[in-house]
This record gives sequence, structure tokens and C-alpha cells, in this order.
Amino acid sequence: MFASSTPSASGPNPWFQDEDLLLSPQDVLDYTSFSDDSHSPILDMDSFSSADHSPDLAAFCFHEFAPLDMPTFQSTPMPQPQSQPVKYSLNDETHRQAALLHAYLASQTQGIQAQAQAPTQPQWTVPSTTTQELIQHAQMLEQKKQLEQQRHLEQEQQEQKEREERHQAQLIQQADAQNLARYLAQAQQEVKQESAFTETAMEHDAVSAPHSPSPSSDDKSPMGSPTLAERSLSPEAKIMTAALGSSCNKRTRELICFNCKVTQTPLWRRTPDRKHSLCNA
Repeated sequence: MFASSTPSASGPNPWFQDEDLLLSPQDVLDYTSFSDDSHSPILDMDSFSSADHSPDLAAFCFHEFAPLDMPTFQSTPMPQPQSQPVKYSLNDETHRQAALLHAYLASQTQGIQAQAQAPTQPQWTVPSTTTQELIQHAQMLEQKKQLEQQRHLEQEQQEQKEREERHQAQLIQQADAQNLARYLAQAQQEVKQESAFTETAMEHDAVSAPHSPSPSSDDKSPMGSPTLAERSLSPEAKIMTAALGSSCNKRTRELICFNCKVTQTPLWRRTPDRKHSLCNA
């Protein structure tokens, strides 16, 4: 398996501690030496064919190696373990190295084949159920937002309508109050005018209608004196009396009858108690 200068591993020290073995120029592993080895359960020379593996494997398929001119590395002293060192066999170590190499090449081949079959890395995709749930959730949020906006708009419209109704009610109340005040003032003014016209008419009737004395009375009273009954009014008094009489006649149509309580354009007449009535009842 190794060159003839390779010492036996049955010496006092194991092979990895033997400096002569490590520094020897013939310490190169020859794979042809164990190609027919019955102790190797794994390796076979056909498995190292470059056709079955990558092109880089051709570097490991030389059947003959030239001897090295100088050692490839310098030996370093290794610390002695405290326990009893384990003895290794060169044959077992060779098998182990060959198995590692075979496993490495197989893994490289599998990696290359997997990369050729899947040149691009698969992208992460969301499951359809999750996507559907996200879409439904977004739709629910949008519907909720629209409902809130519609409710807010309806609330604003209701508040605006209530404000307009309150404002309209205030305007109506103000108009009613103004109309009532105007009506009361007008009614009070009319009552005052009617009272003034009534008093003026009564005074006019008392002045213009003389009292005829009884023929059997011998006493001369101031009311029955011819001078008082026959006295004449001044021109200014006559004009004033005529104006008051015409206005009083015009206002009588708006009065209410003392007897029948109606307004039917009645005629004035003088009662025995010297009071005026609106009808002849």
C-alpha cells in the first residue's frame, strides 16, 4: 500500500507519531494498492471514474504518483495525552480516508445534480387560504370604514336639519311675538279712539239737544232758560263738532252692539236714559 521504506505500524509508537514515516518522500497514498483489497467494504476503482463524477475528479484519478523531492510539511511535536494512547492501524486509517473521499465526491455530485435540476431558488409563496383571509380582512376593514363615514355623514345631516328647524322655530316665534305686539298696540289704539269718539259724541248730543221745559212749571231754571237753549255755537265749535260727528258716524260701524252683540251696520238712536245704542232692539 505504501512504499517499501514505510515502517511497520507495530512499533512502539503509532504511525502518526513516527517522524521517519512522516518525513519520508514515499509517504504518498497509492490508491491502486488497495483496489483489490478484500478488507475495503466501500471503495472500488470504477467508482472513481471521471465520467460518473465532476471533471475536477480527474485530478484524483492518477494511478501512479511521482516521488516528492521534499516533504510537504514539517512535523510538529504533539502533546502526549494523559490517558493511554489508542493504537491505530494503517489499514483502518486508509479505509477511513478513502471512505471520506468517496463521501465527499458523492456529496459534490449530488449537489451539482440538484443545482442543475433547480437552477433558481424557489420563491416563498403565500398559501391560498392565507391570501383569501387577507383579502377578506381588507374588504371588511374597507366596509367598516365606509359605514363609519356614512354614519358620520348622516349624523352631520341630522344635526344640520335640527339646527335649521330650531332656527325656523325661533323665527316663527319672533314673528308671532311681533305680530301679537303689533295687534295689541293697534287694538289699544282703537279702543282709545273709540272711547274718545264716544265721549265726544255724548257731549255733542248733550249740547245740541235742548231740554224742553214742562208748560206747567213756573220756575225758571238755567237749563230751561231760553237764553241757554237758544244760544248758538261759535263757528270754530261748529266745525269741530261737525268733524267729530262725521268721524263718530264712520266709527260706529266697527262697534259691537250692546244688546245683540253683533256688528250689522246698525243705526244710532238715543234711548231715554240719554245713552246711545247700536240697534233698535
